[in-house]
Amino acid sequence: MRGKLYIVATPIGNLKDITLRALDVLRSVDTIICENPLHSMKLLNEYDIRKNLQPFHKFNERASIDKVKRWLDEGKDIALISDAGTPLVSDPGYLLINELRQGDYEITPIPGACAGINALIASGLNTERFCFVGFLHGNKSDKIDTLNKYRDLECTLIFYLAPHNLLEDVEIIASVLGDRNAVLVNELTKMHEKYISFRLGN
Repeated sequence: MRGKLYIVATPIGNLKDITLRALDVLRSVDTIICENPLHSMKLLNEYDIRKNLQPFHKFNERASIDKVKRWLDEGKDIALISDAGTPLVSDPGYLLINELRQGDYEITPIPGACAGINALIASGLNTERFCFVGFLHGNKSDKIDTLNKYRDLECTLIFYLAPHNLLEDVEIIASVLGDRNAVLVNELTKMHEKYISFRLGN
């Protein structure tokens, strides 16, 4: 009998932000595939979970698919986690899940923390309609091309911004989206959690 793959959400900062069900799954599976085993060990050590950890990231995802399928075919249960939050949301995993769905493997999501959603609900911006954009990739021209696809949407847009590109990306976003309300969220769920409300045009 085939094993099952669990997509397990993990904390985005505060290690207490994990569900009881997620802990049960992480304790029960045979293998945990994760972006960075050293990073994931912090969470597992906090809850005294000892498991076989296998690296699974954007550089080895395609090469790992056959290995994961083999483990599942052998009846092993596997948990997929990312460094923080919900796997596949601006993180690796799409190629694997797509392949497993085509092969009729059993997949179960274990819900939990997601940085974009938590930032949105505490931002004060409209939550009735929103669109998750994630990271802006490529050079300035690539980013502008991406932003132009979202410019006329009448909803809140959610971006992930890398710290080293923060000011540059905010300027690019403002140049395309124009003057509108924005909120910058930093250190979410951590001691120095911060919300900065501003106008993109200023």
